[in-house]
Amino acid sequence: MTAAGWTQFLGTDGIAGWDGESWRPIGLGMTKAVTALAVYRGELYAAGALASEAYSFAPALSGIARWDGARWRPLPGTPSGLIASSLVVQDDALIVASTKDIVLGGANVGGVVRFDGAAWRGFGNSPSPSGVRCIAVYNNELYVGGDFTAIGSTTLNHLARWDGAVWQPVGGAIPGVTGTVPDPNYVEASILTMRAFDNSLVVAGMFNSAGGVPATCIAAWDGSAFHSLGSGLTSDHVEALGEFGGKLAVGGTFKAVGGIGVQTALAFWNGLSWEVPPPSFIQAKGGTLKDLFAFEEFEGSLYFGGYFSPNSALDDYRYSTHVARLSNAGIPQPLTPLPGSWADGLITFNEKLYLYGVFSQNSINAQSPSLATVDGTRVDLVGGNMTPIISPETPESGQIARLRDAVVADNKLIFVGAFSSIDGVTARSIAAFDGQNWTPVVPAGLPDSTSLHSIASMEGSLIMGGVFANAVTAEGPASNVVRWDGTVLHSMGQLPGPVFCLRVVDGILYAGTPSDAFRWTGFQWEPMRSGANVGISNVRDFASDNGALLAATDSRIYSWASGAWVSQSGSVSGNIAFARYQNHLYAVGSFASVLNAVNIYRRNGTTWQAIGASIDNPRNQTPVFTYSAAAEYRGKLYIAGYLGSPSGGVVNVASPSGIILTRYTEDSRPFFEGQPADSRATRGTEARMQASLEAGAERPSAVTFQWRRDGVPISEGVGGASAGGGTVQGATSATLHIFGVQPSDAGAYDVVATSACGTQLSDSGMLKVRMIAADINADGLVDDADFALFVVQYDTMICNDPAMPDGCSADFNGDGFVDDQDFVLFVPAYNVLLATGD
Repeated sequence: MTAAGWTQFLGTDGIAGWDGESWRPIGLGMTKAVTALAVYRGELYAAGALASEAYSFAPALSGIARWDGARWRPLPGTPSGLIASSLVVQDDALIVASTKDIVLGGANVGGVVRFDGAAWRGFGNSPSPSGVRCIAVYNNELYVGGDFTAIGSTTLNHLARWDGAVWQPVGGAIPGVTGTVPDPNYVEASILTMRAFDNSLVVAGMFNSAGGVPATCIAAWDGSAFHSLGSGLTSDHVEALGEFGGKLAVGGTFKAVGGIGVQTALAFWNGLSWEVPPPSFIQAKGGTLKDLFAFEEFEGSLYFGGYFSPNSALDDYRYSTHVARLSNAGIPQPLTPLPGSWADGLITFNEKLYLYGVFSQNSINAQSPSLATVDGTRVDLVGGNMTPIISPETPESGQIARLRDAVVADNKLIFVGAFSSIDGVTARSIAAFDGQNWTPVVPAGLPDSTSLHSIASMEGSLIMGGVFANAVTAEGPASNVVRWDGTVLHSMGQLPGPVFCLRVVDGILYAGTPSDAFRWTGFQWEPMRSGANVGISNVRDFASDNGALLAATDSRIYSWASGAWVSQSGSVSGNIAFARYQNHLYAVGSFASVLNAVNIYRRNGTTWQAIGASIDNPRNQTPVFTYSAAAEYRGKLYIAGYLGSPSGGVVNVASPSGIILTRYTEDSRPFFEGQPADSRATRGTEARMQASLEAGAERPSAVTFQWRRDGVPISEGVGGASAGGGTVQGATSATLHIFGVQPSDAGAYDVVATSACGTQLSDSGMLKVRMIAADINADGLVDDADFALFVVQYDTMICNDPAMPDGCSADFNGDGFVDDQDFVLFVPAYNVLLATGD
């Protein structure tokens, strides 16, 4: 990997290479800044304002050079005036853009030229005065962007497309900035960077609309029209676009991302919404990333270069670390799909929703991650890297690792599956997870080849089922099902394996196997059959609804009535899972011939109603999905399963290409993803309350907001929240500001979101107003309680540290640190005790 720019470290000037462990110089370096790099015909090219290598005896390079493996070499016939801003390769030619006009053969050819390895050529009447800042290839066509507004009489508005003969305008492109957005000091628009991403050309820079569409600093061109990326970016400038983890990476200096105020230099667009990595991911030795200029993905990590402010007055700006790395572990994984994976279940625990199964393109004979958290539109892998076992079910296909079922017991998540260890903890196919760490559950007794499919918790014991023989129990050898009382394994008789399902329904334990459904009488397993031999096979789940026991197999749903199984559905392909949501029972799976072949049903009394049309399909694909897991979480029903590959409109569910994860609501009212949080502010400063709606197909296109304080609607202006209070801004938006906040503004704040489909009320967030900043807990006193809060923040020190509590409220001087300078401000207030503000 190569980095370039203004660099002075380890003997490198202007350009250096990273081999995965250390930086190394490339030749003698450059005497001036390198602004663009490209690989052309297998060789590295560098361009910019460079004049020569960093020694007087080196040859002149005139704005662009080629690395031959030993030295930087000038290019033959390099045109004069070239100060390259961007390089790209197209049709076996190196295309060079320049911020200054280029003179070729005595003629001004504007700001774009082509080098074919031997000679230079222009592009006809290119933008001039140039100001071409970036170039990109999209749909095999060349695009240029920058400061230019026209070529002759052709209005281009900062973006142009080369059609092979002349430069063409692009959808009206970027008009001049007419308001104070994005920067009141910037009066003219410009495109600073662009990149092909997700079947669009993304352009970014300084503008507030694109092709007539409101778009702040960033927009996407799909070949026929511009589209905004959410609420865009409030930025002094956007400098870089990259791609990492399936997301668009955006670098620059941002004041707001997606309409939310945040100071950051790095943001990601996941295709639905904006994401900002935690501050810890943009820390580097020497300082905090303030401005980001370039990206490069290398060996699974995202490297980015920019400006890092020093962490102390002792740091030297020139030698602070200007390159940092963001590992893939720190990036939220795409919501859909997770390629080559299986989703076995969804379960809630400690206010989080967990997705489990196996998340890997190669789960055979390899360690595989298996656990993730789901929150709104993002999925974060949280570990569960399993060591596979040789299962008696698949001896011919090698080893496999997988989490198959889970239950909450003893304030832990208990998982079963097929593995010999998980995240380095030895655990034979059963392990407990407390939200951070794994522990083994059954230390001995289960054979090494045990493959568990199911688990249930009943009367203080864990019941486990799967495929195994000769487990060591207190009663003797046991096969396929056992009970763990916390100390000893016990036999529970014999069941044919594998035991696919164990469920406690209305206080009774049921088991599903390949041959029958069984009921535990307290002493033995009783087959549930109609007459002597008529049973149901391959039972995957049990549930009850309106007093009826229901069983799901891999072909149908049945109800148990009068000692017989009665079919409740047409044919089914694949597993079915039950879940309860909004007092209704839901079934998800792949229903081949029921109604319109949708894959989610709701039971209304005694009948099933297809509701698949209401599912949010994040990829807008027509193939039918096979859903295998469902759970309610934060007022929504989340559904996970498999996405097959379409072939002639038919889904090949036998070869799943990944996990699909979606959400469903019973109505289309606005749904709050982010709730107002408790906050504290000091009298005379700004107080802010914020809420956000979840992105997705179910979100109404037009939503109005109304903030309330203690149940009373708030209005704009002075005293809008309380008599004598501060100045309110945003009373009818998702973010409420109170400038010059006063003690009378304290109270419980919530917001009402209204659309054509209904109204939703958010949770309340408490606002407390301190008379002085040193009253950290806002109780009217500066005492030992405040000192204890101060000490915790003092020990953490850096406000951007994720471990910093309470929003770094003890940073009284606002320098980003809680240190001795803040302590000096705290002591006088502590000595006075009363927080009067005098």
